Amino acid sequence: MLHVPLFDINQIKNIDQLYAHTKKDSTEKELLADHLHKTLEYFQLLYKEKKLASVFDKLAARFFKDDEEAIELWKELAVNAIYLHDIGKINGNFQKFKMQNEQAFHVKNSPNSNHSMLSAVIYYNHYFEKIQNNPSEQSNRYML
Repeated sequence: MLHVPLFDINQIKNIDQLYAHTKKDSTEKELLADHLHKTLEYFQLLYKEKKLASVFDKLAARFFKDDEEAIELWKELAVNAIYLHDIGKINGNFQKFKMQNEQAFHVKNSPNSNHSMLSAVIYYNHYFEKIQNNPSEQSNRYML
């Protein structure tokens, strides 16, 4: 298993009131936090069943040689890219218009309910400084 620090989704205001999906043929909604955790659990299951540790180890050796600090950061980046893939669904317009979540705020005069770009911005914003603070310039090029 990959044990890495995860982005703390509890720092997001009202994370327990935000939705990710409406289940097919139902009005039942999946909470965003539950969706992110289930995605991570599924990845961990695939990681174990498909024996992806050797794949990760080979990639790490190829890119980062024996730079353990860079390897650990790279693994954290990889796992959190999966974990945070839908974090942009905190977009108030996504919540209001796609999830019919009346508890969510929305931005007036903006129809933008896109969540993909916001997911990328949140991820990049969170990890950019960590990457920049890595002392290895070679490793930084691969991570950016």
